[in-house]
Amino acid sequence: MLSAFEMNLSALAFISLLVAMFLIYNTITTNAIRRRREIGILRALGLGASEVFLLFLLEALLIGILGSALGVALGIALATYTLSSVAGTITALYIYVSVKSVNIDWQVVVLSFAVGVIASVASAFFPALEVYRVHPRETFHVQAFEQKFSFNLRRIVAISLSLLLLGIGFAQLPSVDGKPIFGYASAICAILGFALLSPELITLSRGILERLAKHLFGIEGKLAASNLAESLNRTATAVSALMVAVAMLIGISVMVGSFRQTVVYWVDQTLKADVFIAPAERFAVGSNVPIAREVLDYVSKLPETKAVDAFSARPITLEGKPTVLCAPNFETVKACTKLLFRTGNDEEILNEVINNSQSLLVTEVFANKFGYREGDSLTLISPTGTRRYRIAGVYYDYASDRGLIAMHRPYFEKFWQDDKLNNIGVYLHDKSQAERIVQQIRAEFADRAPILAYSNFGLRSRVLDVFDQTFAITYVLQFVAMIVAAMGVISSLMAIIFERRREIGMLRAVGASVDQVRNMTLIEAGLMGILASALGITCGFVLALILIYVINLQSFGWTIQVHLPIAAISGAGALVMITALVSGWIPARYAMRLAIAEQVRFE
Repeated sequence: MLSAFEMNLSALAFISLLVAMFLIYNTITTNAIRRRREIGILRALGLGASEVFLLFLLEALLIGILGSALGVALGIALATYTLSSVAGTITALYIYVSVKSVNIDWQVVVLSFAVGVIASVASAFFPALEVYRVHPRETFHVQAFEQKFSFNLRRIVAISLSLLLLGIGFAQLPSVDGKPIFGYASAICAILGFALLSPELITLSRGILERLAKHLFGIEGKLAASNLAESLNRTATAVSALMVAVAMLIGISVMVGSFRQTVVYWVDQTLKADVFIAPAERFAVGSNVPIAREVLDYVSKLPETKAVDAFSARPITLEGKPTVLCAPNFETVKACTKLLFRTGNDEEILNEVINNSQSLLVTEVFANKFGYREGDSLTLISPTGTRRYRIAGVYYDYASDRGLIAMHRPYFEKFWQDDKLNNIGVYLHDKSQAERIVQQIRAEFADRAPILAYSNFGLRSRVLDVFDQTFAITYVLQFVAMIVAAMGVISSLMAIIFERRREIGMLRAVGASVDQVRNMTLIEAGLMGILASALGITCGFVLALILIYVINLQSFGWTIQVHLPIAAISGAGALVMITALVSGWIPARYAMRLAIAEQVRFE
């Protein structure tokens, strides 16, 4: 389970790295276009194409070395900042950990540094290859590179569709040793496939964007929409980088939101007891610390008590994998609460496990991880001998990702000869007395038995706190991806303005105002944000489905009901637009300050 948790964090970090690769690709491409005349002169003077190719790869290598060194330093700082959050998550879900400081593993540092450098060089390969193939004469033509890029659109679309189909195929494959390797491959194919659709999207939407922008913003809007398609190589890369960040934001938001709503529904349906009691030493899920028997006797005799459910749990190993054998009182469960079964009639299933000592229940997580279904036979070794049990039903549970086998408590005590208690649920005649009873129980056993007592409301809050803490680290990774994508927008617009200096000078010379030049740049940034949002939201939904139905299901065994967090999606769209416009402000200021005479003196 810990390895799956670590792998999920690594996968999210990889998506951030993917966004950074788009930025490096864009940077190298921008440099190639800015220096095309210089390259042409050097080629004309005898510099070989292979030497130019190596020149750009070396530049990417230097960027990778500097960026990776800075990334390692920032990573250590970020690890220090998030240490308590991640440690709390592991303690809440897996095993108690107490960490005071970051332990730097130099093997991980070297590996991370190497991955950053390799990613940087790999990102520069295609721009460098394009420079290698270009004829010296073409370097003096502004649109030569863009024309080559446009001619490759069909090939790019074909690669995109192939990646999407490959992603669908990967999503159908099972896990490898409990790890969703093909699920991650499916997610990567989906992200790359949608990213490569951005040039085609910009081209197809050109007419609509020009008419819409002209209607809303006048001639500045029409020029901005036209410029978006004219500089396709750079704008498409920036849109792709921003799209990946949006897809990551939407995908994780939908997955986390759906998971949270599923957990809330599960809590509402199953946690019906008014007071919950657990041992104070219970640092982690699945611990086997017992509660003193006197606690059960005390709460059972309270006049406010309607019913009591004594719960036992014992970690066991089945087929070489860890799981938990638990023993609730199913008569109390039937009378006072509700289990959410995958199939079958609730009452019939509970009657079977109550009346038949050879029947039991398992959770959905257990069924998925061990490959059992309703009606299958399960063999367990108890202190009194080996017995075969019939699985009467499979129910949904989100308390443990190791899976639970649930046996009626009287049969558990008989065959396992174990009457230790791990949790107690108390049902009251008057639910409004829950907080008072909690305080009474705490006061009664403050000096005699170390226990934790929660009201129903308190436990629900605790469950959601643990849930939110678990996914807190993902928001940091989303923020990093958005910052990197914003840098991509700035880089693209700066390159576009640098290339259009003469054009901007001519516009100023024939009467365009400084404000119009600024607005044109900001509108172009806004249009990039709109396209990135449209493509990113679509990709984000696909990514969410992969996360929910492939990666999470194979990693943890939970089925999550899809829920669309409209507020989060709307917020993501607004955030992308704000990011694009803020990113466009710096290039817009640069465009405003261009001197007319200097830009048009060639004319």
